[in-house]
Amino acid sequence: MKFKSIQYTIMAYAGACILAIVIALVGYALVTGARTQDQAAKGTEALFEKVIQERLISLADANVMHIQHDLEKPLNIAASLAQLSALSASDPSTSVHLSRDEQDRIIRNAMEKHPELLGAYLGWEPNAFAGDDYQFMGQPGHDSTGRFLPYWFRNADGTLGHDII
Repeated sequence: MKFKSIQYTIMAYAGACILAIVIALVGYALVTGARTQDQAAKGTEALFEKVIQERLISLADANVMHIQHDLEKPLNIAASLAQLSALSASDPSTSVHLSRDEQDRIIRNAMEKHPELLGAYLGWEPNAFAGDDYQFMGQPGHDSTGRFLPYWFRNADGTLGHDII
């Protein structure tokens, strides 16, 4: 290409240089912008994952505590019933004297007060309760030998049922 004057030649070369510099600067800005955006996205993603993981852990801990409480409550009730029953069977001079009817009512009351319980029972060895099983043969809460085996359970409709274990 031949220009008629030196001015046009210098302007053409200067314009080409300026255009090349502008293209280089725009390209550099696009590349560094893409890198910055990628780094920001990775950092945000990592931070987001960390926050989600911490939130899930705290939710899991809360659920563990709730489930643990729900499981411990019936176990504590069962342990209390067992201790009370054991007290009535221990040494007569230091024991709590509860009749069969009183222990049966205690189990029923536990079932009434704690709707989360599905069943509660006591199981005594033959003649271990006052040695008078023969007097209670076939009565409610006793088997055919008179053994004390009360079992209270919750029916499907929520009412309480009574049987022997």
